Amino acid sequence: MIAIQYKSILGTSRPSIARCLGVMGVIFFLVWGAAISGCANQYGRFNNSPEVAAAFESGQSFPDYNYFYAGRQSMPHALIGIDKAYQVPSKLWKAFTPTTEDLARMADYILLVQNALPYGAQILSPSSARIGVWYSRIAAVHVQVDEASKTVSIVFVDPENDGGGKHTI
Repeated sequence: MIAIQYKSILGTSRPSIARCLGVMGVIFFLVWGAAISGCANQYGRFNNSPEVAAAFESGQSFPDYNYFYAGRQSMPHALIGIDKAYQVPSKLWKAFTPTTEDLARMADYILLVQNALPYGAQILSPSSARIGVWYSRIAAVHVQVDEASKTVSIVFVDPENDGGGKHTI
């Protein structure tokens, strides 16, 4: 009875091991590819921008963005502006309303006090639309964007963690 089932499915009375492994391999790669493509379309990216860096350093804010800092307000690790259509659900990002003086002072701390040169970047959605701006010396690991809930998460190495652990900030 089993041989008849194999014959009807695979066209032979006794499937070879190679054929079974081939079918299983195809199924595995199809499932794996679907899982990867489902995750990959949620990741945005950074596009380095000297113009964004200059805007932060001069205290220029964009009216269509909400602003957040990670770290302490007097000693931030990173600054972001995110399109008002999106939310930043992390407790580690603190919202603030930037004045020209506050934004320039916070950028100055990042520029002058920390040990590496900061950079500015556009934050891009998975479809490459600009959804925000970034300023920090920290190399960002990734940006995750959930278009359905309009949320943005940014993961990078916490500079206060000597172990180099990654945190969603």
